[in-house]
Amino acid sequence: MSTSTQSPVSPRENLVPRALTRLKPERVQDGLKKLPSWRPSRDGKSLVRTFKFATDRAPLAFVELVLALAAKEGHQPTLTLSANGTVECKLTTPVAGGITRRDLEMARRISNLG
Repeated sequence: MSTSTQSPVSPRENLVPRALTRLKPERVQDGLKKLPSWRPSRDGKSLVRTFKFATDRAPLAFVELVLALAAKEGHQPTLTLSANGTVECKLTTPVAGGITRRDLEMARRISNLG
């Protein structure tokens, strides 16, 4: 005789590591308390921060640092380099459909660069 037990976790969650599970908005807000310059995007699916630089070469150097970090961490941030000396950084985890713990950690690491 076999018995079946129902898991409180959906089958999809069983396949996705916890760091890649989309966070609830409250958890995102809790995480952002330690990252005051970051904010959720309008749709709530990404973390966004704009970095402002005083010199012409600094934004490009910053982008290179972020890309090196992203390659090491296996992350794929969206970076927008503007002529006014700013770099907008957007973080999300597409497989999770939004913001994950991994995105919060990447935001922390990027903040330490700038």
